[in-house]
Amino acid sequence: MIEDNAAMEWTVVVGRKKKNNASRYREPRKIDTGSSDQTQYLSMAAYAFEAGGTEPVDSDEDDKIMSRMRSSLKKVAESTFYKKLLEQLQSPEVLNSVMRVVGMDSQLQMVVYGIGSIGDSERSRLQLSLALLLKQRFCWVGEIEVFDPIVTASEYRVIKSLGCTFAEINEQGRRTVNRPTLFFMPHCEAFLYDNVLQVNWSALLLNRIVFFGNSFNSYLENSSVSRNPPGYVLAIAEHVHEFEILTVSSDFFPAFNNMSWHFFHLDPSLDLKTLKI
Repeated sequence: MIEDNAAMEWTVVVGRKKKNNASRYREPRKIDTGSSDQTQYLSMAAYAFEAGGTEPVDSDEDDKIMSRMRSSLKKVAESTFYKKLLEQLQSPEVLNSVMRVVGMDSQLQMVVYGIGSIGDSERSRLQLSLALLLKQRFCWVGEIEVFDPIVTASEYRVIKSLGCTFAEINEQGRRTVNRPTLFFMPHCEAFLYDNVLQVNWSALLLNRIVFFGNSFNSYLENSSVSRNPPGYVLAIAEHVHEFEILTVSSDFFPAFNNMSWHFFHLDPSLDLKTLKI
């Protein structure tokens, strides 16, 4: 049985560090993998910490970002938007879909792609706040792993302080799942969804995936006018169980408009190679 953690309180532990006004790192580092089409990148923050944690720390900037994150966490937690989302997640239809994905495992790993700058963007802070609050509330949400190539060193430290791990390699969405996984991808580019689908293009693997992100139905409806339609998304859209996220108020519309939960209840014998991409 899946339970939630409604009684838990939110706490944040942040270490105090010396102030240093040295410039931030702005260029991600290339990693030569031996193939030009497989070149990957370390994020700016991971590059900054590559030397073993000896890079400069701007405590004032860290504190400023953490204060903004606390405000966003409070804003989401006290909102009608969040209340409605919890009601949706605990409805029989959605909860049963979650349980089907979790299966014999106890949790869904959460992978957060494209969260953006939590220092500069309220939309990014609201999105990360929702991910953190879901982990706090539901025991079926496991560890949270975050990646965005544009984060600063201060943002990296704050994200780590909030209990997340940070992926150092830009997978471009090409992560093959080896356990039940929730891909938390609000407003990511369409090619990232396609990349996740492509490397998991079997009924067995897709049945272990949940997407929180851009509506696949919307991609399908707008495919005729799209210059670069996401082929894998369009091929699988009719086989997805999609539940729309209600933004409820204008405060949350920029961060969560046109979002849905996506579940796959595919027959394991279905050969996805037969679908037109």
